[in-house]
Amino acid sequence: MLRAGLFAVLLAVVALGAAGIGSLVGNGGAAARPAGESMTMGSATEGLAAGAEGYTFVPERTSFSRGASTFRFRILDKTGAPAHAFDLEGGVRLHLIVARRDLAAGDYQHVHPVLQPDGSWSAPLRFGAAGAYRAFADFAAGGKKIVLGTDLFVPGWSVAPQPLRAATTSTAGPYRVRLADDALRAGDESSLRFTVDGADSFQTYVGARGHLVALHAGDLAYTHIHPTGGSGGDIVFDADFQHAGAYRLFLQFKRDGHVYTAPFVLRVAR
Repeated sequence: MLRAGLFAVLLAVVALGAAGIGSLVGNGGAAARPAGESMTMGSATEGLAAGAEGYTFVPERTSFSRGASTFRFRILDKTGAPAHAFDLEGGVRLHLIVARRDLAAGDYQHVHPVLQPDGSWSAPLRFGAAGAYRAFADFAAGGKKIVLGTDLFVPGWSVAPQPLRAATTSTAGPYRVRLADDALRAGDESSLRFTVDGADSFQTYVGARGHLVALHAGDLAYTHIHPTGGSGGDIVFDADFQHAGAYRLFLQFKRDGHVYTAPFVLRVAR
């Protein structure tokens, strides 16, 4: 009996110790960090599901023709009611990001849907090629960033997807944009510095000097990063890539009333 009692006490101590460690590192041993932190690359699991944090991304349709279309959708709360009272960030309440699943450089859209009287959201989209696309609804509620994802389809013949090759220079309108070619490793904090040749300042775009969306090749894990510095023609972002592999980066900045998009491909080592 004494031996059994001591064994029970030992089990209780181990359980309490595991619970304490779990509270320090979070689920699955990942570092504790608010999900969806927009200022870093902290979460590599955003946008992988249509539902999260009690919200669900529900498109009215998922099949579109090539060319201009109107995309209507709802964000439903846990009661099934349309949700729209999201936090105001940079003057908008919801970002809609659409990229082709093979991460083709020219098939990227970042728009800000308009709330409709029936509680749905509406946004103009243009599909340049047939294929499968990933749509991300990016918003914050109660100070917490939430990203939901769903697939859209444009039927028809399409060229075979090409492998992503590292690209640290890009052209956006009249500008040549360069990404400092620093060696990055998964799990290490680092900075991404972009230089827009010929630019000495930027107009504010959705409350920031620029915006950067990173999509991890394969699973299309999504992160939307805001700049943490930069002067003149430089825009600097803090990054913390959690997984090795290729990332398609889309940098956006505003000059002379026009928003420019510069695509890059970055490889992160193990």
